[in-house]
Amino acid sequence: MVASRTAAAGIGTTLDEGTTCADLTRAAVAQAGGAAAVLRAGRAAGPEYAAVSGNPDLQPEARQAEAAAREYGDPGESRPVARATRGTRTVLSVPLATGGHAYGTLVCVRAEAPFTRAEADLLVSLAERAASHIRHAREHNAVSSIIGTMQRALLAEPGRPHPNVDVAIRYLPVGESALAATGARPSGCTSAAPCWSSATSWGTAWRPPST
Repeated sequence: MVASRTAAAGIGTTLDEGTTCADLTRAAVAQAGGAAAVLRAGRAAGPEYAAVSGNPDLQPEARQAEAAAREYGDPGESRPVARATRGTRTVLSVPLATGGHAYGTLVCVRAEAPFTRAEADLLVSLAERAASHIRHAREHNAVSSIIGTMQRALLAEPGRPHPNVDVAIRYLPVGESALAATGARPSGCTSAAPCWSSATSWGTAWRPPST
């Protein structure tokens, strides 16, 4: 139990999808032995393995693994599918799925005894955890892209202020994730939130003509 918790805790330590897949396959090999990889299907160039851990020679050909996963499993369900291949190798395919979204397939292979039910359940749990982190990373990246677009729009240099403008406002983002934080923070701004810097414009403010 402690070992499984430790293995799960090591998955999804960053927001990088490739790192999460590597964390998953390393944990799978540490718990079940043999070899493990994430199968990426649905690509124009055909399926391929990523984040391979253990002995790569044990892995079946990627197209064969994809066909087996489609024949014996639902890619939207976290249900293991065991299938014997050439010789004494046993392949266990576990969809990387969460919330109805699939992100690939964890393919585990070993030449020793077949995977036990307990091992299969553990690998399903690890795959679900990895899929959850991958989903979170993709959602984070999508939101960050929107925020970045907004920041770039707010940080656009306005040029020389109009002579009839009293105050010019400039947005200064803060924090390590800010894409383009420039200049010093406004005097008196001590909060962790973004600040608005104001400066008196050049020229005379426009006033309506007297009647």
